[in-house]
Amino acid sequence: MNHELRFHRSVSIVHTVRTGALGLLLACGVASCGDPAAPKAADATAGGAKAASPVTPSPAPAREKPAAVAAKPTGLRFETVLQRLPDLPRIPVQLVPHPDGGSFFILGRNGNIHHYDRPLEAFPISKETLPESSAKFAGRITKAKIDGSFEKGDMGTLSMTLDPDFLTNKFFYIWYADQGDKHVALDRFVWREDAAAVSASRVNVIRFSRREAPAPYHMGGVAKFLPDKTLLLMSGDAERPELSQDRKDLNGKMIRIRPKPGPEGGYEVPADNPHVGDPAWAPEIVAHGLRAPFRAHLRRGKDLWFGDVGAIYEEINVWRGGTADFGWGHGPITDGDDAPEGTVKPLVKWSQAVDFAAEDPDYAGETRLAAGFGVIYEDVATDRYQGFLSGKGIFFDIMRGWIRAGTITDDGRIVDHRHVGHRQFVSDMVVGRDGYVYGVTWDAPVSVFRLRLSNEIKPSPKAAPVASSADDTSGPRREHTAASRKSDAK
Repeated sequence: MNHELRFHRSVSIVHTVRTGALGLLLACGVASCGDPAAPKAADATAGGAKAASPVTPSPAPAREKPAAVAAKPTGLRFETVLQRLPDLPRIPVQLVPHPDGGSFFILGRNGNIHHYDRPLEAFPISKETLPESSAKFAGRITKAKIDGSFEKGDMGTLSMTLDPDFLTNKFFYIWYADQGDKHVALDRFVWREDAAAVSASRVNVIRFSRREAPAPYHMGGVAKFLPDKTLLLMSGDAERPELSQDRKDLNGKMIRIRPKPGPEGGYEVPADNPHVGDPAWAPEIVAHGLRAPFRAHLRRGKDLWFGDVGAIYEEINVWRGGTADFGWGHGPITDGDDAPEGTVKPLVKWSQAVDFAAEDPDYAGETRLAAGFGVIYEDVATDRYQGFLSGKGIFFDIMRGWIRAGTITDDGRIVDHRHVGHRQFVSDMVVGRDGYVYGVTWDAPVSVFRLRLSNEIKPSPKAAPVASSADDTSGPRREHTAASRKSDAK
């Protein structure tokens, strides 16, 4: 079912509520972007995962011993942390830890931002904290709502990033696609508890036209600050492949800018961008040939690992600095290895014909595809996975639900990847300060999860099976079926 979400040019709201035991909605639903097979009732295993205001910094948690495992680790399971509304925004697309470590934000694609005044690790699952029919958040949730004109498909608030100096300036940025004015834009806000102050703080940093996109898809959805405080943005091709190769257009590109901190907003172009001074190029561009990038992981402040949703092939790619052409837009369909020589080839690719679903015992026949990249598990104080994920990157198919992990090499490859778990509709992952991987799912059910080894001793009890409602079925971007690929080739 498609959503009709409206977007206006103001931020309305910031109100605080205290929640107790919140009932879960147990109605069944279907996923977005078509008529997928109904997902299986989720449980808490890898075999079908069950489905701001400034805060006083909290002390780092006491270091715990890694959970014991019964034998050599073989896979991952999903432990539900929070589930369903009103604890969570509709269609959650991103999980953003607060830099003080004591709280976190969740961004919803329809403009909702929730701030939780507890750290992620404060949510163990037990019969006391997650009864069979309810999720409990015994704390304060501050809810903000960015109003505007959001439509189906990829429209809406796609990415949220905190300023490198967030602890002092409280700046945060929202990368969004606005159906009303047919633009993609990045706006800056100041996080406060006062609704009027948040609304009044909104200033635009960058915006550009979607160039009469034929459908509301392929808007992109990545915003990441680099250590030098420049900002990387990744845009989609707006359903027009030729824009990805248009050197003057910002659609289908990786853009690097430096947001201005003043009240007027705006940005500067870093002097070391590769095309500065070349009149044939827009100076903001650092890479091109992108189709529909949605989530990315910045490794050690340098390499950007990301999934790009393809027409034929789904791709996992890495940008290692400098200029690059990732191959899309040289013809009607030029993804996978079909792009010309001299373009960056995907590190991993899959398609309808050649997929990893055969290795997933919980694959239920979903026909749609959508590439996603989660995290690279490294540089953690406490290894929660007994070496099982050490030095490995996690990638997945958002729609089919399989999850794989492979070793990241020093020369920027991902090798020896294999199946490690199953969960549909994962939209984001982060590594928590306690060493666990956390993430969110935007459907079936809407949830926040923690990854655990599937064979940990004394695993947490299963959460109640919960399917999504028909109101929460719009995905973060278009996932392609054979029929939709035909339209792409036209």
